[in-house]
Amino acid sequence: MKKKILILLSLVSGMVTAQSIDSLKISALRDAKAAAKATLELDFETVLKYTHPTIIEKTGGKDFLIKSMVELFDEMGKQGFKFEKSEVIAVSSITKEDGEYRCLIQNDNRMTISGTRIKSKSYLFGFYDNAIDRWYFLEAEKLKDTDVMKQLLPDFKTSIIIPPDEVVTEKIE
Repeated sequence: MKKKILILLSLVSGMVTAQSIDSLKISALRDAKAAAKATLELDFETVLKYTHPTIIEKTGGKDFLIKSMVELFDEMGKQGFKFEKSEVIAVSSITKEDGEYRCLIQNDNRMTISGTRIKSKSYLFGFYDNAIDRWYFLEAEKLKDTDVMKQLLPDFKTSIIIPPDEVVTEKIE
């Protein structure tokens, strides 16, 4: 009888884990799509809502970052910059590392500037905050820059393999 109960408990535990991983994937997609939409709309308040808090803190704080992004995109807009598309394509498997859930989000982006269209496949690295049911993101490519990471997230380590970003440019006729 004890054996049957143990087997039943292990099956139920596996089902609960699978269900929670599925829920985490759904919430990662939800939050990544909200961040992508905010990026397209240049809604920097919302973009920062989904940015890893440590990154915000160590790069000058929310107000400074919003002001900087507004200035940057105003200047780029004067040069003809425009986002055409920011689409969330996929969520990698969810991994638990250092006591938190993490994932990789694939994005396809398209923008134009000065008669050139830029298409990119890039990745966001996701960190789940269980206390508020929200994923925070940062550009995964930045995690490969050890100098930047020593300053922003000095103890960060991951087993998640981060593919290189892919960028293609074409002249607009």
